[in-house]
Amino acid sequence: LHSCCTDSETVTCPDLAIWNPPSTQSAVVRQPLAASAAAPSSKQVDIFCLILTTASANATLKRAAQRATWLLQMQGLHGDKFLHKYVVTPKEWQGITDREANDFIVVDAPDGYGKILHKVVAGMQYAEANLRYQLLLKVDDDTYVNGPVHSQLVQCCRDTGVADSMYM
Repeated sequence: LHSCCTDSETVTCPDLAIWNPPSTQSAVVRQPLAASAAAPSSKQVDIFCLILTTASANATLKRAAQRATWLLQMQGLHGDKFLHKYVVTPKEWQGITDREANDFIVVDAPDGYGKILHKVVAGMQYAEANLRYQLLLKVDDDTYVNGPVHSQLVQCCRDTGVADSMYM
């Protein structure tokens, strides 16, 4: 598996068919109408958190718990230098009931757990096209991040020169 995909590369994964990343001219990521104003082009952040989620009722509860706990903590620690977005497919977007949070991106990716890599890559393409960030933190909607410990880890990596452009 390539750690970085360009338009000329083909990614092969054991459980997935060969996938050719879309050209840069195709629309890979679509902002929901309500969230389009929330993600200006080339926004500068220190940490961009990409969160995979679904439209299930259980996922809605998980997102609410994340927003009330560690996402709020990370925002308190980093202010406007921290940004998170939940990644959903067009089919999943139709079932999202907490759209008012304005923290979703809709990506053109196939549905299904076996095709989750497509969703991850499309979310990362969104980040590359719309943000300038130092750290990309990819998590799922059932993840808890300890903000202070995470911040200490990032600072340690920066102090040692490891975190020039880090993916966690």
